[in-house]
Amino acid sequence: MFSELPGNGALVVIYVISLAMLLAGIWIGHRLGAWRRRSLAGTEAGSTVTLQGSALALLGLMLGFTFAAAVSRFDTRKSIVLQEANAIGTALLRTDFLPAPYDKQAADLLKQYLTQRVAARGKNLGDLEIERALHRSVELHDQMWKIAVAATKAEPLSRSVGLYTQSLNDVIDLHTTRLAAARNHVPDSVIVMLFLLAMISMGLVAFDSVVQNKRGSGALVVTAILTAGVLAVVIDMDQPWLGFLVIDQAPLTDLLRSVGVPPKG
Repeated sequence: MFSELPGNGALVVIYVISLAMLLAGIWIGHRLGAWRRRSLAGTEAGSTVTLQGSALALLGLMLGFTFAAAVSRFDTRKSIVLQEANAIGTALLRTDFLPAPYDKQAADLLKQYLTQRVAARGKNLGDLEIERALHRSVELHDQMWKIAVAATKAEPLSRSVGLYTQSLNDVIDLHTTRLAAARNHVPDSVIVMLFLLAMISMGLVAFDSVVQNKRGSGALVVTAILTAGVLAVVIDMDQPWLGFLVIDQAPLTDLLRSVGVPPKG
């Protein structure tokens, strides 16, 4: 939903939008409450405490569910980065098993591949830089696999060559796994429902406070500010390239340094 928004500014935009919606809900609730209070003309006002409680309970449930789903996806992406670093590192070590000249060729290509995996860290999948990096990664898959095939033909009975081929297969598989994890988000319909539910809940509380002639508008505004912050954090966790929460690429950058290639940026 928010994938077209650029950089850390996207998180600020999301926060402002969510806060504006919640404040709009409070304002509408106040207006409706004032109209209801005038229409009662001094008669006893009914309470909406039960309705408020139900809406707030549902909001808490939805926030907890969505936050847990976003955290799970965030942790999965972090785990895949570590798995990919381990797989590439193992494949690099096993290039020594290949006969010349395939050993050096395979190692050089794996280093180029590792550079591509780090090059566009913390960016949206729709970013031009990461699209180029992904396209180059697929090209390197083909080149590395051709070398593995050539090495296998040169030494068809070599168990060591087979070990390298298996490691390379793991590297290629993790490319698909990491891409799928990056595209896996909390459904947009859930996010929309969460925003609307938060807005309605704030409105119901404001409505009842006016009808019952209660004071507490300041506390309600503070609640809206905090709720908007939670909503922004949930989205930032679910789509980490939008704001301040980014997937740590340290396993890949550490591996890049260990093979003598300084990471860019």
